[in-house]
Amino acid sequence: MKYEKVVHLILKEGVEASCYAVALDAGFEKAKKVSMFLSSFYNTNFTELKMELLQNDVQIDFLWLNEKIT
Repeated sequence: MKYEKVVHLILKEGVEASCYAVALDAGFEKAKKVSMFLSSFYNTNFTELKMELLQNDVQIDFLWLNEKIT
């Protein structure tokens, strides 16, 4: 669910999304923690994920946040 929150926040904020702000809003205590999470479980980092999302190179299926995305 945290991954979906990170993706949603990046898509919502677009180019203005910062690792620190997304980390805090997604429930991580530090920007470093979101980077470690993405690296460990998704073989990416915040900057790469953000670029892929903004270029529409990634298809994300929101399993947990479907009803909550605004």
